[in-house]
Amino acid sequence: MKRIPVKRSLGLLWLLAVQSGFVAGALGQEPSYLSRLETGLKRLIQACSPYAVGVVGQKRHSPAVAEEPKRSPDAAVQTLVDKRVGTGLLVDASGLVLTRRSVVDGMESLFVVLTGGDTLPATILGYDYEFEIAVLKITPQPLENPFFAHSGSVRSGSWVFILGSSARNLPPVSFGVVRSVLDQNLLRVAAGIWPGGVGAPVFNLNGQVVGIVAARVGWSAASQPAGEECLVLPVPQLLPRVFQIRQEAETISGWVGLSVTQYPSSTQKTVFKVTYLYEGGPAARSGIQLGDEILTINGRPIRDLREMADYIRHLNVGTEVMFEIRRGGEILKKRVIVEKRPPLYVLQEMQFKKKPVQTMLGMVQKVAAPAPGLKNRHEIEQRIRLLEMELDNLRRLLSKKPPR
Repeated sequence: MKRIPVKRSLGLLWLLAVQSGFVAGALGQEPSYLSRLETGLKRLIQACSPYAVGVVGQKRHSPAVAEEPKRSPDAAVQTLVDKRVGTGLLVDASGLVLTRRSVVDGMESLFVVLTGGDTLPATILGYDYEFEIAVLKITPQPLENPFFAHSGSVRSGSWVFILGSSARNLPPVSFGVVRSVLDQNLLRVAAGIWPGGVGAPVFNLNGQVVGIVAARVGWSAASQPAGEECLVLPVPQLLPRVFQIRQEAETISGWVGLSVTQYPSSTQKTVFKVTYLYEGGPAARSGIQLGDEILTINGRPIRDLREMADYIRHLNVGTEVMFEIRRGGEILKKRVIVEKRPPLYVLQEMQFKKKPVQTMLGMVQKVAAPAPGLKNRHEIEQRIRLLEMELDNLRRLLSKKPPR
């Protein structure tokens, strides 16, 4: 799509146009500067609107038993549909869409609504918990990639505008001023957003993407000046993470669901012991336990952690791997089926369930505690075995005679 150039002096033109318009109006002449300003703004919005898309998530569920009205046994079961609507940024022509995680998290089906009104199915490539963003994928689009503002180019007092999805209609637009630049370059913008505006792209007056809307801010009348404000995540910090998520989603590598740590021993050689197991992963299902010492993989002795990780990463999905381990004084063999490495956001979810997550906005995400019972007991037993293992290592090192 041909990009339409926008003058860098558009902000100054605004002030000159308003002043000239009043003068021209008083003289009964046509306010030409205002007409030019209106034409320039229309062209600017038209050039940027293809990159603002709607994001719709749906989740079906049956009503609770207490909510169900009395019905005959032959009556069809009613299904309710939860719908969540937000906005996103079309990052490039390959079909990458950036939005807020809150828009799509937990949804069963996702759709992206383009400027022309076309609705396309979307899939989740991944999340990032620090920035609370989600990256989606749709079919490639016949567009040029948008332009992005450089880091530090937006300062307090800069004019920006927020653009929503048009879907064949006039897109919602909100002009505003950057009030301040907060920690981690988070922008506080004096501009209102509409319902469903979370995730909407923010542009400067050169048509460059500045960021996406993170949240609407409601200030109390007693402490803050009147007017709506929002927080904007800066795009220079988001883009590296977006492309990393895409690369991780497109890369197929082997995974067995464990972490191994190298420990010194009383002998000359080091030992490699399991220090983390992903719950429900291939290694955990095969019977490998926390604290097991790995001796060989498919008959290959373990000499280096990086070499071991590279070997597993290059195994084909579905390959059967034989782990030879030492547990106490017993040598055991465990068969593990290699699986495709899950996306990073899935691994993060497995780990973050055990502790709160500090997000970029400074908010602590509350995570449900694990249910009491055998699950907690199993985790406690694994932790005890790990502590006993480390105590044994310390005893061996203390009992080792120092060199003469």
